[in-house]
Amino acid sequence: MKKFQLHLIGIAAITIGIIGLVGSKASKPAPYIPIEYTEATFVLQPKQDDIFTKASLAKTLNDSDNISMVLRVPASEEDKITEAQKLINNTIYSTIEKEFAKANYIVRDRAMFAKVLEDENVSADYAKIHSSTKTDLILELVSYGDIKYNTNKFRDETGTEQTANVNFAFTGTSAEFKLVSVKDNDLVGSYTFYYTPCTDGCTYKINASKTSNKLYAIDTDKGSPYEYVAPDVLENFFKECSVRLITELAATK
Repeated sequence: MKKFQLHLIGIAAITIGIIGLVGSKASKPAPYIPIEYTEATFVLQPKQDDIFTKASLAKTLNDSDNISMVLRVPASEEDKITEAQKLINNTIYSTIEKEFAKANYIVRDRAMFAKVLEDENVSADYAKIHSSTKTDLILELVSYGDIKYNTNKFRDETGTEQTANVNFAFTGTSAEFKLVSVKDNDLVGSYTFYYTPCTDGCTYKINASKTSNKLYAIDTDKGSPYEYVAPDVLENFFKECSVRLITELAATK
């Protein structure tokens, strides 16, 4: 009986020892494995602009040597817009108006135009708007905002095309305009312009395993700069939109 008890004690001791050994191994932190990076160049295909104009627009443009226009901007809830966003919006609107003024359009003051409509109560009568404000065209910025571009294709350091197991995201933007002939109360044009990043190629560091969609600048470990469209890029985009729109109008004559 004593031998049996000693045998059980021995087994228990061995079991406790094994559990302790396993526990001690399990409690050790996993060894640090540094992430291996590789350079990846992404080239995105530009999204094509969507442009529509009516034949009647040519008549409106040719009826006067100096076309007058006013920019109508999206209605917004002031209390929900940050001061930074207000500043960006004002920069965008001023950029559009400046480009049209440079192209010899008569650009009506937005605030004064709205006041005339309010004072004379003619907001629903486009013929009276034309008579009261001497404005030929209303260019309305219907909307603008970020759009996402995704790709799992890139070129490695040797220029060879590679395919990752995840999609990498980039942020562009779009802007939609509509053009109204005031005298005729007619929608004579619709224009949607797109900004696509990385059309000439953008190079980043990525996880060499190709299973992470994180993008890192070449000289830092900061995340992708394309999480949003920077204000200066946005300003340049709207300058280009205005120039393209003016070119379209000139070709319509």
